[in-house]
Amino acid sequence: AGTSPRDVDGCIQAVVSGRGGPCHVQATGYLALLRALGFDAHLAAATIGEPGDHLVVVVYTEAGTFVSDVGNGHPYREPFALRGQTRIAHLGWRFDAIGDGQEVRLTRTLDDGATRLVYRVDPQPTPFSAFQSIIDGHHERVGFGPFLSGLRAVVIGDDRVVTLRDFRLQRYGIAGATERSVWSRASAERVLNRQFGIEGSAVDAAFSRLGDRVAAWDTC
Repeated sequence: AGTSPRDVDGCIQAVVSGRGGPCHVQATGYLALLRALGFDAHLAAATIGEPGDHLVVVVYTEAGTFVSDVGNGHPYREPFALRGQTRIAHLGWRFDAIGDGQEVRLTRTLDDGATRLVYRVDPQPTPFSAFQSIIDGHHERVGFGPFLSGLRAVVIGDDRVVTLRDFRLQRYGIAGATERSVWSRASAERVLNRQFGIEGSAVDAAFSRLGDRVAAWDTC
C-alpha cells in the first residue's frame, strides 16, 4: 500500500519474532492503505488500561472525521464518528461510540445489559515513534496488556465471530452464541488449527512464550 511507519518486511518480522500486535501492526498497514487511496489520515492514541496503550486511525472525509479501529479484536464493522453517536451491532456484539470532537468514548453492552467502557480516544495526531514504549510494554511487562497473560485468538467474519481466551471458547453466529471449555493443550491446539487456521511453529511459539501460565494444559 506504499509507505508506512513499518514496511511490509518490518511488519512480518515483528509478527514472527513475537512482537506483533494486532493494533500496532494492523493500524500502520491500514493507515498506509488509506493514504494510498487518497485519504487524509493519521495515527491516534486510545486508552484501554494504560494511557495511550492502543493505536487507532483517524480519517478525514467529506462526510466528517472518523475513528477507524482494525486492531482491537472486536467486530467493529464501521468507523466511529468523531462528533455524535455511532451504534454498531454484529452477531450479538453491541457497541456505542460517543464523540464530542475532542474525545471518543467507546462502550460495549454485555449480554446481561450492563455496559463496559472499552476505551477512550484522543484524536490528535500521534507519531508512530511515540508508541514505542507502549509496544515494548505489551511484549515485555506481564500485566501491562493481554499478550503475556494468557492465550488469545479471534476470527471475525460476516456470519461468525469466534474467540478463544485461555480455557474459554465462544462462538457467535446468526443463531446466537455458544460457549464451551477447552481443558487441555491438545484440545487448544486443535481449536487453533480448525477454528483459526493457526498451526505448527506459531502454536508452539505461543505456548512456549506463555510458559507456566498455561502449564495446567500440559498436565491434562
